[in-house]
Amino acid sequence: LTPRQRVLADFAATLSARPNDISDNDLDSLRNLGLDDGAIYEAIEVVAAFAAANRFSIALQVRPDDQFFD
Repeated sequence: LTPRQRVLADFAATLSARPNDISDNDLDSLRNLGLDDGAIYEAIEVVAAFAAANRFSIALQVRPDDQFFD
């Protein structure tokens, strides 16, 4: 991953697994990448949408596309 992708991936991982651990430092790291508050909000929306979809799939015991499990 590029340094930019790494910061975004780390942010997404923390937000997904430990949302209470997100701090001003995490948001500042995103701002240092050039993201404004609107872009940060959008990143949070994307992470939240994927997390919600994943939880629905787990709860309904829906297996994702088999091509990802070969």
